[in-house]
Amino acid sequence: MRKVKRLAGVSGGLPTDEYGFVHTTFLNKPSTWRLSSAAPNLQNIPRAEEHDEWQSLVRGMFKARPDPRLLTVAPNEPWTFVKRDFSAVEAIISGYLMPSRRFTRIAKLGPHSFFAARMLGKPADAEWDDTTLGDYLGEIKREAQATIMDGVPLYDLSKRVGYLTLYMGTPKRMHDEYPKTFKDVRVAAYYQDMYYELFPELQRWHEATCQQVGGKRGTTFFRAPFGYVHRYYRVIEWKKQEGGDGKDAWKWKYGEDAKRLIAFGPQNTAGGILKEGTLGFWERYVQFRDFLRVLIHDELFGMCPRRQAEEVLAAMKDVMERPIECLPLDPSWGMGEYLQIASEGSIGGVWSEMKKVKD
Repeated sequence: MRKVKRLAGVSGGLPTDEYGFVHTTFLNKPSTWRLSSAAPNLQNIPRAEEHDEWQSLVRGMFKARPDPRLLTVAPNEPWTFVKRDFSAVEAIISGYLMPSRRFTRIAKLGPHSFFAARMLGKPADAEWDDTTLGDYLGEIKREAQATIMDGVPLYDLSKRVGYLTLYMGTPKRMHDEYPKTFKDVRVAAYYQDMYYELFPELQRWHEATCQQVGGKRGTTFFRAPFGYVHRYYRVIEWKKQEGGDGKDAWKWKYGEDAKRLIAFGPQNTAGGILKEGTLGFWERYVQFRDFLRVLIHDELFGMCPRRQAEEVLAAMKDVMERPIECLPLDPSWGMGEYLQIASEGSIGGVWSEMKKVKD
């Protein structure tokens, strides 16, 4: 029922214009400045790959068709949707901000598969070279997608643990968000402890960032790589406790702003990268401007004649995978001068039926 209510709130009926097209309004409503949208909220439509009939219900309503407003369009020519989605962009940026070469590299090669390998009892070695590790994680991904654990594909379980833990989600939050996956808080805590054990740098990053902003000598603000500044009020909370020797001691814990702070850096930066890629597409590929339709999560989404789909995807790849100059890399990492993030392309005549394509 929760999924049905969520989908019903997405659109309010998906109103269309006289040509049958849906128009949304972009907002910067989250404090992280990630894009959101309203009337309808296209950011809130669940991804079809979550293997549930409700997940693809709304996406199945969207079908590519010629746009009669474009004078160059042949009315009977087949059209298709095209999209490019950044791969693990927030995990990669988190690794950059830690800063951890190990976490960044694993995030680039497949963080969910790396954790899934641990759950399968076939742990990967982070010291393997990129080719060996990448190939192995590809094999693990296929096995994890076919393995059911706690009622869901193991790969989906790995993603849920990873995303929620990345931003300091508690075991209770994990259980509340996915009660069928995490039967109770103890189960959620078991998986989260395993994740922290595999990635110890994650908790160190959480604490260091929160102390930097909310500690005794904290800055009270965080400046993201693209220059956006966010101020915080209660990142760290202090409580006085009586000591056994009669002396008072002050103990700290994470405050209500801690999770928002941790999310700000990766999410704000990911939003900046996507917006910069969008501007690059608009400026460099004037001939494809009319094909760009919407920005959703971490992807550029377009609609074009089928015969031009590969060209449009190539243009998207060019602007999305360029070196990000505001994210210079430590030369000792041996990963290039600036951070680059890979993307995956998909094509399909119906939104819910889009298939990934090889570049």
